[in-house]
Amino acid sequence: MGPIPPLFQKSQMDTLHFSRESTKTIPMHIRPYLPADFDIAVNLLRTLQQHFATLDPIGETICSDDFGPDELRGYLADVEKDSGAIFVAEHDDVIIGFVQGVIWEQSDTTYLRTHAKPSKDGWVGLLVVDPSSRGSGIGTALLMAIEEYFVSEGCTAMRIKVAADNVAARAFYARHKYVDRDVEIMKSITKII
Repeated sequence: MGPIPPLFQKSQMDTLHFSRESTKTIPMHIRPYLPADFDIAVNLLRTLQQHFATLDPIGETICSDDFGPDELRGYLADVEKDSGAIFVAEHDDVIIGFVQGVIWEQSDTTYLRTHAKPSKDGWVGLLVVDPSSRGSGIGTALLMAIEEYFVSEGCTAMRIKVAADNVAARAFYARHKYVDRDVEIMKSITKII
């Protein structure tokens, strides 16, 4: 993981308070992910996956008892491989959310020549907040932490893939000035024998 953004170094700011989008405020501390956070992060990831399953119109989302550890290891590997970062939010020394992001440099490939300019983008892979703590500014604080990290690494844009049916998440990102750019469409098909 790269350097910790100055805004989130513990010596400078122990507690963040955000109340822009909610009526309740939770004091929290944002810090880099540590290996000791693994089990809690897996539980949060499982909660997020269960939520995704309720939004999945074609039933593709996997929700099994063994979901989580391997997937989180994959996100951790992506952080190492792609100059990324993971930050966690704590309230009363309990982790209540985390954000994971990586940096992708897109070069002048055939695809990009027809679709976009070369760029250095921060991609948010996960933004997870414990359901009991949603609406209290934690998502905003985590989004700000990863954005600060991406800016410190020279990124010029942030990207996030959001399920079309995740209305609450799309509204959250819209409040933070994200706009729709690409639309992925799909249909479930089966082979007729």
